[in-house]
Amino acid sequence: MRTRSRCRRVMLAVGLAVATAALAACTSAPRPAPTSGSVGGAALPQTPPTTQVRWTRLPAVPGAAALTWVASAGDQLLVSGTRGRGDAAPPGLWRGDGRHPWQPVDLAPVTYYGRRAVLFRVASDGRRVVALGRRIGGAHGNARITSWTGTPDALRESEQPFEVFGGPDAIAVTDLAMTDDGALVLGAWAHRGDPSGVAVWRQQGDTWQRFDQAAGLRSEVTDVGSELTTPAAATSRGGEPVLVGWTVHLAGGEVGLRASFWQPVGSGWQEVPLPAGGDAQARAVACPTDACTVAGSVAGRLAVWRVAGADVTAVAVPVVAVGDREAVVAAAVGDAVWVSVTEGRASHLLVVEGLSVHPVSAPPGQVVAMAGGDAATALAREPDGTSSLWRAAAG
Repeated sequence: MRTRSRCRRVMLAVGLAVATAALAACTSAPRPAPTSGSVGGAALPQTPPTTQVRWTRLPAVPGAAALTWVASAGDQLLVSGTRGRGDAAPPGLWRGDGRHPWQPVDLAPVTYYGRRAVLFRVASDGRRVVALGRRIGGAHGNARITSWTGTPDALRESEQPFEVFGGPDAIAVTDLAMTDDGALVLGAWAHRGDPSGVAVWRQQGDTWQRFDQAAGLRSEVTDVGSELTTPAAATSRGGEPVLVGWTVHLAGGEVGLRASFWQPVGSGWQEVPLPAGGDAQARAVACPTDACTVAGSVAGRLAVWRVAGADVTAVAVPVVAVGDREAVVAAAVGDAVWVSVTEGRASHLLVVEGLSVHPVSAPPGQVVAMAGGDAATALAREPDGTSSLWRAAAG
């Protein structure tokens, strides 16, 4: 790997996740202690009582050996997974309304890795469907990314040149969002051996164009300090993409993490820093209206922010520990955002409406994905390793 220092080697791996131990290796400065009175500047309230939500287990998906993602597609749901186990298991995608039997979506792979892909992200606006597949392979054991386009009835793999998503500068692909101008892929790229930074790929028909040096997203390295950007999640706000992640600040032998929200401005991107009282990460985002709800962590505890244009408000939330390995997901349900954080073999679930937060009961297992719409649908991983789908009662 082409790097110039130990810290740069660490930051090239930041695209997938920031490991606390790795960051600490770049400096001897202690990390800030968790704040006891606030998270992100908002006073911690007394934890309100949990509202019991009636969760209904949806029918099992026939032929699915594993489930990986759930997404809304108009009045339907799309569920991805694999139709077998092992490295050669073919991909699977199913559609349904949660009340009737699931119907398989026709998939037409055209490459070796497409025939073995795990569809880990699916996005739809009800008419168009885009999916991303992944399978570890090759001499170096890297992720081989495949792209798929179509409708809720059928998807075809769109073969891409290898170095669109792969090659020596590839770091990670983290999320997928549908916008008015087509789909957008979010990830990290180390341009010509520079430190990893946020990159986006724009859909152009069946092809993808990568923007790995976009103003406002790329990492910046100077003689006095560095700002290294890391991607986490993407969604659409009013048809335009918004992104969240964090920025690693290196200066004077110290390392800090700043939660970041990026929105398009002209031909570039504008970062909207999210206020915090310690090292912070933004991990999930949903935008039911012109305002977005962002979920992440500050000093190892759950933090939630409301972003409207350039205005940011920290939302007071109960104390919930958030580790680097915990799943943080968000989905827009009506005018609210449902936020889930895994802890052990279970999940914490909050409903955020503006600046109001209501804890609600979660379905059994670890919620690893959620779809919104008129009601919340959760994909949960159970202790025995199986996955199940749950629908919350409307209202």
